[in-house]
Amino acid sequence: MRALPALLALLTCAAVPATAAAANRDVTPGDSVQAAVDASAPGDTVTLLPGQHAGPVLVGKDLTLTGAGATLSGGSPVVRVSGADVTLDRVAVASGAATGVRVDGGAVATLRGVSVTGSCGPACPPPADPLAVTDAGVRVVGASAALVGVAVSGHAVGVRAAGADRLDVLDGRLADNGAGIQVLDAEAGVGPAATQAVVSGTAITGGGRAVEVRDTATGAPRPTVTLRADRIVGIAGTAVVADVPVDARGVWWGCNGGPGSPGCSTVDPSVDAASPLVLRLAAGPGAIATGGARAALTADVVRDAGGTALGAAFPDGTPIAFTTDLGTVTPSSAATSAGAAAAALVSGEQPGTATVTATLDGQTVAAPVTVTAPPAVQPAPPAATPTPAATPTPAATPTPAATPTAVPTGAELLAAARKAIGRKVFRLTPTLTPGVGYVDRAARSGAGTITVPNRDVVSLMVLACPGVACDAGISARVLRTGRTGRRLTSYALRRATFSLQAGRQRVVAVRLTKAQRQGIRRARTATMSVTVAVSAPDGQRSKRTLRLRLRVAT
Repeated sequence: MRALPALLALLTCAAVPATAAAANRDVTPGDSVQAAVDASAPGDTVTLLPGQHAGPVLVGKDLTLTGAGATLSGGSPVVRVSGADVTLDRVAVASGAATGVRVDGGAVATLRGVSVTGSCGPACPPPADPLAVTDAGVRVVGASAALVGVAVSGHAVGVRAAGADRLDVLDGRLADNGAGIQVLDAEAGVGPAATQAVVSGTAITGGGRAVEVRDTATGAPRPTVTLRADRIVGIAGTAVVADVPVDARGVWWGCNGGPGSPGCSTVDPSVDAASPLVLRLAAGPGAIATGGARAALTADVVRDAGGTALGAAFPDGTPIAFTTDLGTVTPSSAATSAGAAAAALVSGEQPGTATVTATLDGQTVAAPVTVTAPPAVQPAPPAATPTPAATPTPAATPTPAATPTAVPTGAELLAAARKAIGRKVFRLTPTLTPGVGYVDRAARSGAGTITVPNRDVVSLMVLACPGVACDAGISARVLRTGRTGRRLTSYALRRATFSLQAGRQRVVAVRLTKAQRQGIRRARTATMSVTVAVSAPDGQRSKRTLRLRLRVAT
């Protein structure tokens, strides 16, 4: 008897069915997609493997239909979602002249990364009768749908909502449709409803009409449409046609002036197109040196003319072109991300004022950047001809005090040059980082070959950062010796880093030991590599390597 309660409990548990886990069904090209949908339970996922699949497909239960690389075609509509909560994910629909995806019967559908391609072509005209449309990329009737990252092209109407509860189009791409989006309050066979539509961050390009909003049912609630941070350009006719108010504030219409301005689309009087988005260009820093210095360029479409930023994001991937009349711009075209595109102005050897431009659709904006030449290190004036009385004596032998030191001003630099450098100055500033000069200490120089004296100090490096403080580094190394290029010992001659104030200069000595000079003399020639790097506080960096042939005087 004591076992009876346990037996009853066991039987009771056995009578309650376990909740089935969601399953995934793969469909290979050639197999029936409809059969896989019919065999699925609510919550399952049907995955279309890459390739061509045949429609039509009716989905009347809660599930996910996914298929990156898969294309569905056939039927009208090709895919129908009715009375269920359904997600279509990354499926390509080739609908021809028919409807691609239809959502009805109170369904709640999410289309994510779906593409729907029709056969109407780029010259597809807008429908003459908004109630007589049979060719729509996505059609929402008496239901709700969210389209995220959906692309629709080549249809009489790209996305159509009639008598719908809610339509959201986010980050969409609607191109070359007769009408990009059509919103009505009723449709044949469906009672009037207060259709509410929000279109945000979507590009609507080409075709005869971007958005059409109609109040077609007498006494019915009027549709409500809001456009935010959209790009509406290249429309053959009036971009937004509406017989009810439409909120289209904060939209890019192709130019900074807004609808009706040259280069912009036009809208009906019932459309509130105030505070349009504007294209802006910023360049920084506003002054750079010649010889490869860079200024960052940022073009953005994130604010209206009053400088107010929008919460919605302008469509990613929109190309903005950059140009300059001095130097070069790289890249010449960049795609937007979070409403902005970036490029850089790279200076050449010519100073002046560069006018850089950014162009988006029918709008071009410009910004100036000043390009200046770095201060030159002038050669010292000729020294007086030595007289017999001035013959060097042991007391006149160079002392450690003659070793180059930090020179805080240009005047002191020239004074040091007269004493230590002599008459010859070997300047390779255009080859090195802007603002960095190379000064040879030898008595003879030219043609990329330096004859160095038979003493310790080989040369001087003069570093300067005009107009801005910077960190500079220099390293010198003998790379090869011998005419045949046979590699011998690699001598590290000097490695040092300095913090330089704006307008200040640093003089650095490079030295050879006696053994190094003897090795170079035996080989008759050697190659010295000098690397100079400059890092400015704004993050810009420049690095150049110079190679010079060395000879040691006998």
